[in-house]
Amino acid sequence: MDVISLFCSIDLLIYSELILIYIFISLIRQDFRTELSHSLFLIITLVLSVVNFLEGVTWLLNGTTLTYSRLLLYVTNNLLIACNSLPAVIWVAYADYKIFNDRSQLKKHLKWYLIPFCLTLILLIINVFTGIVFTIDSENTYARGIGLYLIVLMTYGMISFLYFRIRNYRQQINGKIIESIFLFMLIPIVAGILQMFIYGILIIWPSFIFATLIAYIQIERDTFLRDPLTGLPSREQLEERFSYLTANKHCFVIIMFDMNDFKTINDHYGHHEGDQALITTANLLHHAAKSHDNVYRFGGDEFIILLESNHKTDIDETIARIKQTFLDYNQKNGKPYSLSASFGYSIFNPADPQTLQDLISEADEQMYVNKNRLKNGESKNFETRSYKNE
Repeated sequence: MDVISLFCSIDLLIYSELILIYIFISLIRQDFRTELSHSLFLIITLVLSVVNFLEGVTWLLNGTTLTYSRLLLYVTNNLLIACNSLPAVIWVAYADYKIFNDRSQLKKHLKWYLIPFCLTLILLIINVFTGIVFTIDSENTYARGIGLYLIVLMTYGMISFLYFRIRNYRQQINGKIIESIFLFMLIPIVAGILQMFIYGILIIWPSFIFATLIAYIQIERDTFLRDPLTGLPSREQLEERFSYLTANKHCFVIIMFDMNDFKTINDHYGHHEGDQALITTANLLHHAAKSHDNVYRFGGDEFIILLESNHKTDIDETIARIKQTFLDYNQKNGKPYSLSASFGYSIFNPADPQTLQDLISEADEQMYVNKNRLKNGESKNFETRSYKNE
């Protein structure tokens, strides 16, 4: 086989490897290398690089009669199949941490996520005596066994399990994470089915890599531009959007939210639980906002929604939708406290422009009027607050 024919046969694997190199270089150049999610994504990239390389090597060795080619084909296929479930295992661990932001919980779940990998190793040991996973005939040609299909089903089953598990928490989870998990599940499954039924095509690992690239763009790369705790756009991004809207003379509304009794949550249940409350509040606001409206973490326990409309009905609908989202959450969550917030808003009019600080001060003043009314029992915002097990 000449060089050109060889390249054309495995060009998709080569392009996929180049994508991984790009992701890897981008990751190691970031300033947040101590983040666990960042480290997990680096591991995903490295493992995918290894399995993509092994896929190419096994394809090249298949049917060759070179010295030691049979031994090399046997070893590389064992390594490839052993690593088959690892990208999915690490991806599920990465998604678990991005969703729940809890290292201790991830450690507890990791032993369950590793089950497909452990079962794969057991099947490969059995394969030595039975050929249940794969065989190599006298002409050094690889053939699949029924055990390989079982390994693939276990791997995809684990990804599917994570997806259906997080459906119970979808109101509290950033939509981009759910979308990336869905794509990471769907794209390789479709590719895997095609590769199982159309022998000779090499698309399963390139599809994993393509899904990883989507996840990198949507989640990991985007993370460096956002508030590190909540994942929301930061105050700097709010200022950039404000500059754009005012320069183009658009009307919009600044709605400011301040969590009620956040200090009490910190004092009663600790700062880790306080952080979880902030993350949940951010995700609830993000879930309740429409796709063209932006939610920002302004600082501390304060959040801002930039509503790109100045119609009173849109403002009322947005606030009502947020109230209902918090109400639904408080009715379902098992926390020993309920989440609530006070709000205030200000409207930008291009005919009488104000600075961002003016708008924030106006919304902030109204918000604290509402908060004082709540403390004085004159009104309730979002949901009656309770502290169980005090």
